[in-house]
Amino acid sequence: TLRAVQRRRALRRGHRRRVQEPDQGRALAPQGSQPGRRGRAVQPRRLARGRRHGVTDHEEAAVWYRKAAEQGIAEAQYRLSLRYHQGPGVPRDLAQSFAWCRRAADQGHPQAEFHLGFCYAQGAGVPEDEADAFAWFHKAALQGLA
Repeated sequence: TLRAVQRRRALRRGHRRRVQEPDQGRALAPQGSQPGRRGRAVQPRRLARGRRHGVTDHEEAAVWYRKAAEQGIAEAQYRLSLRYHQGPGVPRDLAQSFAWCRRAADQGHPQAEFHLGFCYAQGAGVPEDEADAFAWFHKAALQGLA
């Protein structure tokens, strides 16, 4: 079937993400994208870094991160939180940064868990709380991030 062929192709290319049905990936495909790639989910890290579809500016990268983050992709949620924390492409907003990072950490994203520990330790976007900081650092460490 078409889906089995797509899976085999994705595995050959080294992609481990689940191959989506042909109509599910279109929401993130920019105009003029390659037709053979529209059935897969957009990889937000590559897209936002400009390696695909010619996206090179920070504002447009933030737009694509947001679209992927709203679909529940933990990596995109974490990357969007970093953008809000540091300010490239979006206005610097620590509360938004914390909110997006929390969504990613709730899905078990280790870097997001570490970043939440940092937010609690420094009081970035939330009141400073050493106990919560330790808890999030510990969760990240249990996943190998130390």
